[in-house]
Amino acid sequence: MARRTAVSTAAGIAFIGASALQCAKPEVFRELVPVESPAAARRIQAAMAAVLGSTGIALVVPVLRRRARWPALAVLVGSLPAALQQVRRPAQLQRAGLPPELAPVRIAAQAAMIAVVWYATGEPARTPSPRAREGARRGE
Repeated sequence: MARRTAVSTAAGIAFIGASALQCAKPEVFRELVPVESPAAARRIQAAMAAVLGSTGIALVVPVLRRRARWPALAVLVGSLPAALQQVRRPAQLQRAGLPPELAPVRIAAQAAMIAVVWYATGEPARTPSPRAREGARRGE
């Protein structure tokens, strides 16, 4: 249980950091996720920062952890097509000021984060009751 809590806390901190990065470096987001209307891009970016931040907080707070599973996975899985597109079009990363070699690394890191969130927000293994353990020892 402590391990799952530590993993969930680390994932939450990563989501909170991503939210802060969205707010601190909006130009990177705008290059990675091009939208026709600048006003729409600002609204999408603000909404995404809010989702990332609130999901991160939920991953850190034990009573909210299980509820954070689906929003976290939706963000991670939903942005995979954009990551795959960046492998095919490395200029998109260059315009954002990032080295194009990061595209495959991003995909691998995102896939790993999906697995981390799935594990961290999963139901903890149930410990058998003392009565069940005693019955198992006797062969019942």
